[in-house]
Amino acid sequence: MTAREYLDKHHIQWTQERLQVVDYLMAHLTHPTADEVYQGLMQSGADISRATIFNTLNTLCEKQALYALQIEDGVTRYDIILDPHAHFRCERCGKIVDITMKRNASFEIPAGFRPKHSDYFLTGLCDECAMQ
Repeated sequence: MTAREYLDKHHIQWTQERLQVVDYLMAHLTHPTADEVYQGLMQSGADISRATIFNTLNTLCEKQALYALQIEDGVTRYDIILDPHAHFRCERCGKIVDITMKRNASFEIPAGFRPKHSDYFLTGLCDECAMQ
């Protein structure tokens, strides 16, 4: 799927800047921060402001086309993979990896609660750091 198709699918008006941000997120499934998106786009020669990147990320989150993750204190990371999955963050190298979730995982949600989104994450050592 192209960035333009992705924006159309989520009923988001496309602009050149939004296309650049979505292209970056689709190509970098590393759960980047807004600053990492900005730095990556600057390195590729894009002409886009930091404010436009923040506004674009916020719009994508509001339209449920992107998840904002709070895996570490004070750091917001973004995930364009919308299928249910969990995350594993290595405590040594900081790498974040998607983990497939079984569909039968269930929780008892208290009566009257209406969950909108859920984040599942684990921390520990990744395979590379565990070998050191």
